[in-house]
Amino acid sequence: MLDRAYRLLSSWSYFSEDCDRLTAVFSRLKYLQHLINSTVKSFIASNVEDPQPTPVPKENPTVRIVLPFKDQDSADLVRKQLKDLSLKTHTIIQPVFVSDKIQRELKVHEIKPPIVNQERAIY
Repeated sequence: MLDRAYRLLSSWSYFSEDCDRLTAVFSRLKYLQHLINSTVKSFIASNVEDPQPTPVPKENPTVRIVLPFKDQDSADLVRKQLKDLSLKTHTIIQPVFVSDKIQRELKVHEIKPPIVNQERAIY
């Protein structure tokens, strides 16, 4: 959990707050306090001494475009074109495909006769 928090959180203050939360959770679960503290200290020591810098995510704006879904081939083509456009504009463009309800696609061709008297129907 410490490794996950270290990789996901963007600043040291957020990581410190998350360590405090994890310490509180494990204390409530009756873990030994010295075990919790030694685990956190050893994790911090191993990652502070680690010469590999943590990757800083680039802050490219993300744009999502809602498009109708027709078939998989056209969806793949649109994704490829939007990826090329993303590289040119330095923004992340993500397509969001939506499809119509299945009732619109499937139409009932058989006309069913209405039930004349529903009060005395036997099932």
